[in-house]
Amino acid sequence: MRLIVLLTVALFGSLVAGKTVMPWLCLERCGCKVSTDMQTVATHAAAGDINVVSFEDYDLGSQANLMPNGFSQIHPQLIQLGLTPIPMITTANINKMHTLFANPDGFIDSVVQECKKNGFPEANIDFEPETGVVTDDGVAYAQFLTHFADEMHKAGLTLSVDIASWGPLWDFGLLANTTVDKFMTMDTYANSQTYFQSHLEKAVDAFGVGRVGVGLLMGMSLNSTIWEQRLASLDAAQVREVDLWDICNSAPTGIEWDYVSRWMHGH
Repeated sequence: MRLIVLLTVALFGSLVAGKTVMPWLCLERCGCKVSTDMQTVATHAAAGDINVVSFEDYDLGSQANLMPNGFSQIHPQLIQLGLTPIPMITTANINKMHTLFANPDGFIDSVVQECKKNGFPEANIDFEPETGVVTDDGVAYAQFLTHFADEMHKAGLTLSVDIASWGPLWDFGLLANTTVDKFMTMDTYANSQTYFQSHLEKAVDAFGVGRVGVGLLMGMSLNSTIWEQRLASLDAAQVREVDLWDICNSAPTGIEWDYVSRWMHGH
């Protein structure tokens, strides 16, 4: 009996240790107080509530180039805190994406070089064009992402991509057949537990739980009943990663950190 208990404890501890909580940091783009946000990061890193941080670092330029956005360079501090730093690369412009699809290699080479130079094991792509997207863009995006991920893998790096269902850019069937390592679903930024549950299931069904990070939108003032339901849904689906949008000024709130910590530590 004692051996069974010991094995059970060891297995449970291993599962908890395999979890990831990754907040994004919006930094100056969202008018955040970076020094205050980094104090929050340090506090929750020390508590073991978070182990990876993604942060606004680069934009897609108009000539398919990787363009530093000039925000605070926080990755050395993240590394000192023992956190894995993952730069986010963003655009909201479909025309820039069309240029990139036609000429991807210079951009990809730059991403690889920046990752190697700065000690980034992964890049996080957050392309969210606001207008002008058609179905063919979803096809081209999936093709581009496979090429991108393949080149990252050759360099010993990984690629993650932020996705949603509110536009034709994200065809889950096509994306599932890419070689992207992980997809962070923004569909789960939801007040409704029913909506959250259905879109959690959609992501897990499409990609498998090992390739999914579940986005949680902070600052939504959800009550404890909803949070208990969220944690139950995550556990039932055997989710291994949650991603917090975002640490900025007063977000996340105290109750949000309490529930994130409970999930991370298996309480």
